[in-house]
Amino acid sequence: MPSARTPLLLLACVACASGSFVTSLLPRAHKQRLASSAITMAQAKGVVITGGAGGVGWAYADEFMRQGHWVVICDVKDPAPAVAALKAKHQDGPSRIYGIECDVSDSASVQRLTDFASEKLGTVHFWINNAGINGGRRPFTEVPTNVVEAVVKVNLVGLLLCTHAAIQMLQQQKGVKSHVFQTVG
Repeated sequence: MPSARTPLLLLACVACASGSFVTSLLPRAHKQRLASSAITMAQAKGVVITGGAGGVGWAYADEFMRQGHWVVICDVKDPAPAVAALKAKHQDGPSRIYGIECDVSDSASVQRLTDFASEKLGTVHFWINNAGINGGRRPFTEVPTNVVEAVVKVNLVGLLLCTHAAIQMLQQQKGVKSHVFQTVG
């Protein structure tokens, strides 16, 4: 679920998605009225969020759905519980949510995510690389080598694989302005 830094991270992504930084600063009640009346299915944007089954990624999905956008989340663990919770929370709006398991450090898995997102969303406007792991809060010399390798594989190789796949997909969407964001999950 959201952390203490979630509002700042959300502000950056949501401000771009909503097209208005000012809208993101409005009181919540006013934003809810705008979100419920301002977006139609034709205006909904396609959003892909890696590491979206929990934490900051879940908060991104929640906010994009609140605004009426269509979202694909992926996670190395089964995202079905997160998808079900988001569907239940936003059942009355035009937003949609889909989920798929994906190991961002594996190119074949990332390709499956890209194909899934294209199939479910049609057009992807925002791709948010949010998946990440850490080696725990301890001195670096105490982190086992296999954990260091896993962190690098997910946080560096995974980021590069996802960015590469996203850009290839987005470039095929002629006439569509799309963005790739890098965040910390």
